[in-house]
Amino acid sequence: MKCAAIIAEFNPFHNGHKYIIEEVKKRTGADRIIIIMSGDFVQSGKPAIIPKEARTRQALLGGADLVIMIPTIAATASSEFFAFGAVSVLKSLGVVDYLGFGAETDNLELLETAADIFSQEPEEYKASLRTYLKQGCSFPIARQKALKDMGADATFLSGSNNLLAIEYLRALKYFGSDIKPVVICRKSVSHMDTVVKAEGFASATAIRNSVFAGELSQLSELMPEEAYDILSREAIMNPDCLVNIYASRLFSSAEEELNTCSDSTEELTRHLLKCVVTANTDSYDNFVRTLQPKNITFSRLSRFLCHVMLDISSETVRLYKEHNYPSYVRILGFKKDASDILSAIKDKSSIPLISKPSSGKKIISEFYDDNMAPLIEEIFDMDLRCGNLHRFLSHLQAGTTYISEEQKQTIII
Repeated sequence: MKCAAIIAEFNPFHNGHKYIIEEVKKRTGADRIIIIMSGDFVQSGKPAIIPKEARTRQALLGGADLVIMIPTIAATASSEFFAFGAVSVLKSLGVVDYLGFGAETDNLELLETAADIFSQEPEEYKASLRTYLKQGCSFPIARQKALKDMGADATFLSGSNNLLAIEYLRALKYFGSDIKPVVICRKSVSHMDTVVKAEGFASATAIRNSVFAGELSQLSELMPEEAYDILSREAIMNPDCLVNIYASRLFSSAEEELNTCSDSTEELTRHLLKCVVTANTDSYDNFVRTLQPKNITFSRLSRFLCHVMLDISSETVRLYKEHNYPSYVRILGFKKDASDILSAIKDKSSIPLISKPSSGKKIISEFYDDNMAPLIEEIFDMDLRCGNLHRFLSHLQAGTTYISEEQKQTIII
């Protein structure tokens, strides 16, 4: 049985995602497709537009056989951490032959050259990187300039999916994985396109903007029918609902407390505490922009605010990385006729499988020794906090019934 995996957010699932699943399956001859997907908060630090259970249904109806979850500690982190956390889980499954991903380019050699430089960090590259960071450049810009100084083509680094593709390649090499990468060129649109442009295809960003603007009907041609139906029935999560919560949390926090959160620096926390009182609270994006220092990207600040809210500490992140991204397989959903892949994972996985969140901590404590179990339990706790917060926000915003993360069931179709 050949098995291919795809790392995704599906926020929400659209025609471009279905295309990538079909292309990966066609190019690899895979019998089964595994999706490892972000939970209820995504890499931008924002809440997913609809819950992970709804997005799991979209994925299964869109061609996936099994959907598992990227731990929140990785799903809400930088591109590097996001990729390493996801690839760590996939390698541990013991059944994945291929890793497919979309990018703005399908030039695998170009992506691998950049991955090698970023991993090996030659002295010339490190010196250039330090110089640009001292000049006040954000890390992504500094890295692009440093790569250009090495004589490499750096223009493609402006593509956000190219950056993720490079991190996937780095992670595969870091873990010594024999999983083969398969890069698919995205259809017509960029991940960051904010408006619907291409016939039949649009970025998830553009689709979310249309939903927030109340223009749901125009999306029926941009999403598979089942995915569109699911989206239209779900309560929509707008990140604007977080503004007052985040502002209150910052205002009431001590500097020392904020300094313990992942992605924090003393300079950043002092800046935020100084600026929060005068921040623009009209919308989430305006709130973050008015708090944003010049040398910090919007996404990094958004992730920091998410980490403050979810109590993701820099110490837990440090230990997670130090121990090579240990984890578990959180099963979100699967097709009834794909039970063979679950059986194979049960036989070959080097990490525990969790299908019922209510049993997660017990499974972790029985699988890991006394030294590792507390760390993995804390990582699992982050998933629970994340899911519970998303559901509670939906309850406050749209009046949906509150169901705790521990009560949720695996999706089977």
